[in-house]
Amino acid sequence: LDNIAEQIESGRSKIHFPKFKDPTMVKVSGLIYRIYHAMINKQLQLQQEQEKLDHIFSILEEGIILVDNDFNLIHFNLKAVNYLETSLKNVKNVLGDINDPDVIGFFKEILAAEENRIWEAKSFKNKKFEVNVTIHQNEKLIVFFNVTEEREYALYKSELIENISHELKTPLSMILGYAETILSDSDMPKDTAIRFLQKIYNSSKRINGIINDLLELHRLESTGRRITPESPISIDDFVLDIKNRFIDNERISLHFDIQADNLYIHYEHLFSVIANLADNAVKYSTGDNIYVFISKTNGEVTIKVEDEGPMIPIEERERIFERFYTVSRSRNTSKSGSGLGLPIVKHIVQLYNGTITIERGNRQGNCFSVKIFEE
Repeated sequence: LDNIAEQIESGRSKIHFPKFKDPTMVKVSGLIYRIYHAMINKQLQLQQEQEKLDHIFSILEEGIILVDNDFNLIHFNLKAVNYLETSLKNVKNVLGDINDPDVIGFFKEILAAEENRIWEAKSFKNKKFEVNVTIHQNEKLIVFFNVTEEREYALYKSELIENISHELKTPLSMILGYAETILSDSDMPKDTAIRFLQKIYNSSKRINGIINDLLELHRLESTGRRITPESPISIDDFVLDIKNRFIDNERISLHFDIQADNLYIHYEHLFSVIANLADNAVKYSTGDNIYVFISKTNGEVTIKVEDEGPMIPIEERERIFERFYTVSRSRNTSKSGSGLGLPIVKHIVQLYNGTITIERGNRQGNCFSVKIFEE
């Protein structure tokens, strides 16, 4: 029995229980046997519960780190490793065994907390984390979650509302002003009233265009993936539709050079890309010609839309793809667009895993170059 007890204490999983002839010894041996197997079953249950807990920790989006009062690492999950971008495998002490100064700086204030505390947006390597520290007797549980996208979205939403308000305020003010003038002057000359009504109509069209562009941009941003069309675009019909899009602008001439027979791109996507790029050239170019070039090589489609200048300043070429940003704000307020055309183009290009760049063209103007890929 003493030998059996030693084997149990040493943690052996397979122990031989001898058979006793003496009835009392049989009872004692049986009691130890039942206690031993109950302990084995309890250990198995604990192991299964630990595996479940580890699995739950592994699929959580939160990083989890448990330390004692001396900052010795007791437990961590994979998400914590991914967030910190450093290995915790051989770390015993969070502040003593990690050489990354960013990680040390991140945890120094957190580990110094003497009571439960929450950081709503703690900075770490150009990211924002929500951190929750809970103290349990001699241990500290640190739970942190990446809220960078949420913070950026909140900022974007605030800027979006501000930009929409700014863009709608001017045409709405014009509509209200001219309408009020017409209503308050019953003797207004007919030609003056018609001119004011034209202003109201133009402002209404501008508001309608902004709303349509916003809806289109939202639709594109909500698209997770594209579906390849079963049949190619009719190039001749497409060119005719683009020309009809600008038929009312007598100043501008569109020139096409298409070196592709079959384009497996959604018609509305290709139309939107070229129409918005051409529309951008109409607004900001002082020239009378816009040149559209389309070619295709091994499933890679190249689209170039070139105007006759002036060039968009280098410092503004990255910003022109931001929502509501218009070069006209800094150069020519008389030709303001909605600032949504180029963001729409950018999102369409991203659907096809493509790129869009701007450079000086052969005619010393702006040349937008788009590369998209058919599936």
